[in-house]
Amino acid sequence: MAILEANEKDILLKPLLIIMKAVRVIQIAILAVNILFFIGISISSSQVDRSQLSTECFDLYIAGNSLYNNGYYQDSINKFTEYLNGCAPNDHETFFNRGWTYQKLGDYSSAFHDYNRAAELSQGVEKASYLQHSGSLMLTMMNNGYQPKTENSYSQAITILQQATQLDPNNSYAWNSLGNAYWGLADILPGNPSHQLQLYKQASSAYGNSQLPEAIANKNNVDEYVRQLNP
Repeated sequence: MAILEANEKDILLKPLLIIMKAVRVIQIAILAVNILFFIGISISSSQVDRSQLSTECFDLYIAGNSLYNNGYYQDSINKFTEYLNGCAPNDHETFFNRGWTYQKLGDYSSAFHDYNRAAELSQGVEKASYLQHSGSLMLTMMNNGYQPKTENSYSQAITILQQATQLDPNNSYAWNSLGNAYWGLADILPGNPSHQLQLYKQASSAYGNSQLPEAIANKNNVDEYVRQLNP
């Protein structure tokens, strides 16, 4: 009788164990998807090799992403900082991730620094993505009153975003932000002839709407207009 009861317990436990294992697999998969979602564009062509990291360092990297996904932004920043300082000082993805987290907290200055550092450490479309975030953040800072809307500020943003579009002509976000920067610059410069201002805004509007063929067709007009503004 005792043997029969044990077998019955085994029969009942096996499906439960299978379910528990399945749940664990799903949890791991969800964590992986969350990390991939957070890292975003850069993960698809990542040049960052973490295969040689120690277990402690890899755990810091995972913890930083996990904490972000659960809304613990300052704790996430702390883990990213510990990871960058002690494990991988050239990990451009993590500089970007920390910068994005800083931006979520409204620390635009730290975010801007991290985006630019990520750009310095990367190349190609990844570098373009980081530059796009850097230039776009400058516009956000100006629009929210954290930085004055001056010709110099807009020109700096334009320079950064032009680099992004040159590195990745298909980055519509960079084109959009470049258009916004051109538009903002045109709005603050006094005394421009109306026909030039309209031409400038028409061309920059093409950038702003990410209409790449039209934007490229108008690029010479925009460049010539910028040269007239900055002889």
